[in-house]
Amino acid sequence: DLTLLPPSACRAAMDLSWRTLRFRSPETEDAFLDRIKEDLRVAIKHLQFVVLGIIFAGYAWVLFISPASSLFGRSERYSGLQTIQLHLMCLLSALSAVCALMLSVVWSPSRHARIRPQVLECLSVIQLCLLVAAPLFWDAYYVMKIYGLDPVTSGYSYSDSRLLMLWTVLLTSSHILLPIRWHMMTVVELFFLLMYITCFAIGSSEGVINSAMNLVIMCFCLVVSSLGKRRVENYQRKAMMELLSEK
Repeated sequence: DLTLLPPSACRAAMDLSWRTLRFRSPETEDAFLDRIKEDLRVAIKHLQFVVLGIIFAGYAWVLFISPASSLFGRSERYSGLQTIQLHLMCLLSALSAVCALMLSVVWSPSRHARIRPQVLECLSVIQLCLLVAAPLFWDAYYVMKIYGLDPVTSGYSYSDSRLLMLWTVLLTSSHILLPIRWHMMTVVELFFLLMYITCFAIGSSEGVINSAMNLVIMCFCLVVSSLGKRRVENYQRKAMMELLSEK
């Protein structure tokens, strides 16, 4: 109990690290995590419904839409369609496994009581990274590029707008809805950046100049979201410090 410590020791226990915003005292950091554990559990539970919707949409696309679509050509002309479907099914299976694991943790009071908040954070980060990677393998243009096909021959026009909008929704919702610590969320932010750099390396349909501008705008969104997340967490930690100092 920090209230039983002398004033000098109490101030040391509530000292923050400037780089990570973590309390330098492990006990104080654990106390902060215990305060947000229940909010994190509820947020993860709500997130799983969104993930399940994405998974069902992905399965529908793989099993029913893509085989009948002319984007990849008819199956007799391009036998590699089955390989694409297999790889997409593996990605969806990984998302389903993580979703099932998360639901088993947050729905069971006994498991939730035993698990540490740090583990919940790590599982959330892994799930978010999988969600960020999934749209890249659902986008017809990049799937064709990855598997050595020429998207121009399909006769369709392509754009990164849908992919970037979906990533923006994931970025914004993860920063607003999930009470994950700022230094853990930076892993997800770097993964967002890595994914669009991958698109840039594969060869974006937007061209070099437009895709470079998209990359700059995405970096700006990442920085602003990260600074906002850091500022909110800083307020939360200071509010906890004031509460403890008044006791």
